[in-house]
Amino acid sequence: MEEVGQPNPLKFRIFYYFASHKVFLKRLGFFLIILLSVYLYGYSAYHLTNYFLGSREYEAMIRELARDSFKFHEYFELHQPKPLIILETAALPGVSGKYDFVAQVQNPNPKWLARRVSYRFVWPGGTFEDDEEDFILPGEETYLLALNKEVSGQVLSPKIEFVNISWQRVKKLIEISDKDFIISDVEFISGWDITTLNGAKAPSRVKFKVRNNTFYNFWEAGFKVVLIRYQDVVGLHYGAAPQFKSGETISPEVIWLDEVPTPTEIKIEPAIDYLTSENYMPRESSEGELK
Repeated sequence: MEEVGQPNPLKFRIFYYFASHKVFLKRLGFFLIILLSVYLYGYSAYHLTNYFLGSREYEAMIRELARDSFKFHEYFELHQPKPLIILETAALPGVSGKYDFVAQVQNPNPKWLARRVSYRFVWPGGTFEDDEEDFILPGEETYLLALNKEVSGQVLSPKIEFVNISWQRVKKLIEISDKDFIISDVEFISGWDITTLNGAKAPSRVKFKVRNNTFYNFWEAGFKVVLIRYQDVVGLHYGAAPQFKSGETISPEVIWLDEVPTPTEIKIEPAIDYLTSENYMPRESSEGELK
């Protein structure tokens, strides 16, 4: 235990050390201050230089991102479906002020199904109220119809107007085409050559056969019939057959109640959306079970 009034040897030695090395300690302090200052200035200079260099790199990165986003925009635009191409439009007058309308339209997109095409026909001073709806397969050229429409006045220079188009990208096409529906024995029977018992002219008809040469059953098979006489459309019709099964051959028949000129060409176009699963019937196995 330290006695009161007695000097402490340790404190004395520390005091003596600082007193005898006073000059050295001052120089050491100055040296450490200089070293710290050099470190701080070097640290600041390094980060300041890095900031300026980094700002140029940052600006270059922003410009590159801007270019990349523009390329993405180009890519997005490039892979959007192209608009439908209208090849021809016509209106055919019928009886009692009614008209049949037709437009030949092409889907130029090989990987896009126009699943729901809502459309109407317009002409100077008129249109009809109800929109029509159809589909167009990828890459397909088809006829869009509006049949038996009541209009007031004469229809001149009709045009088709698309109200809405619902597109669906098709990743993998089913290996079915219109060629798999084999159409044969097409016959036009003119009503002008037939007189009924009461002296009236019989309706004109088109008869044909269709074979489902696919492996699939369809709930309904539609057919568009277009009569052409010397490059002009002179008759339009649409017929449908329910439950068109694989390997089956059906014999549809469409009838015109008004007079139709004898066509020089008859186009029959299957209207079957084979890219939509809801249109397929389940297949039956050999045991009678549904697949």
